[in-house]
Amino acid sequence: METRDIYTTTVRHFLGPVLSLLDDESVTEILINGPETIYAERKGKLERIAGVRFASPGSLIAAARNIAEYAGRSIDDDNHSMDARLPDGSRVHVICPPCSRNGVCISIRKFKKSSFNLDKLVASGSLSAEAKEFLSLSVLLHKNIVIAGGTGTGKTSLLNALSAEIPEHERIIVIEDSSELQLNQPHTVYLEAQPARPDGSGQVTIRDLFVDSLRMRPDRIVVGEVRRGEALDLLQSMISGHSGALTTVHATTGATCRSPPLSRACKPAQRCSSSSRSAATKMVPGASGRSANVWDSTSRATTVSKTSMSSTPPEPMPRGCSKVNSAPPAPAPPSPTNPPRWVTPTG
Repeated sequence: METRDIYTTTVRHFLGPVLSLLDDESVTEILINGPETIYAERKGKLERIAGVRFASPGSLIAAARNIAEYAGRSIDDDNHSMDARLPDGSRVHVICPPCSRNGVCISIRKFKKSSFNLDKLVASGSLSAEAKEFLSLSVLLHKNIVIAGGTGTGKTSLLNALSAEIPEHERIIVIEDSSELQLNQPHTVYLEAQPARPDGSGQVTIRDLFVDSLRMRPDRIVVGEVRRGEALDLLQSMISGHSGALTTVHATTGATCRSPPLSRACKPAQRCSSSSRSAATKMVPGASGRSANVWDSTSRATTVSKTSMSSTPPEPMPRGCSKVNSAPPAPAPPSPTNPPRWVTPTG
């Protein structure tokens, strides 16, 4: 037997009390709050599972250590938590006492093979044909697209759907903290961040992988989620000619992402220093029944409702942006309140 097959068997053995939940396709997340309290999420709603428990705290710790062993991680007095994956690809987070007062807590987000695409959104009534065409063209034209939403709103599902519109001849580099994206294009390279070893060495961040990806001749870079300093690297790659990036961020709406620094940084990424800014907002049902938003930094202001798409007046542009093809505003003449940049105000 291969190592993966061995751990598939052992993980299922140690997670025996929740095995029925792991095999239930209607369950999207399993939350184990100590040996006696277990919740499951179905259609965005949590429910406590009665009559399901681990035999003892020791059996739950054994399950956590088995998962850690498979993932090559450590869970001990020096490592109070870990992120890992089950052999089937499901994402796992484990946190142990004394940080967790309930005992060992294991959160499992189940892995599902992606069959999600824009055509299915149209068929379900979540997206109009016009909106589907708009998003598809945005991908084909190498527009940089950011998908914003909260936890469980379907950001990754929507990113998978958009990625299906990428032509097959392109070389795609996918970078993630924990692999979730499933692209069907044949020339796809998957990179995954790695945590530090117990001695503190060996850590590989998304930012490290992003720098590597720029040297791998990508036609397109897809980042599963931007959280930290890699946001700057992503913007710099857009500026340096690697357009067509796809990524997700945690934010309530697309407008929340469009702070003046980000808007100004995205401006040269589209090779148009005076292009207008607007948000394309798409309501997409996610795993929790909430919604994710799409922001294309060069699109016209468009609101996509659950059943139709309608144009709306452009939103106010961020400070420093001007209308398309218009000359940039002339700088204000120097004055005591507006000195030249090389003059330091005194007094």
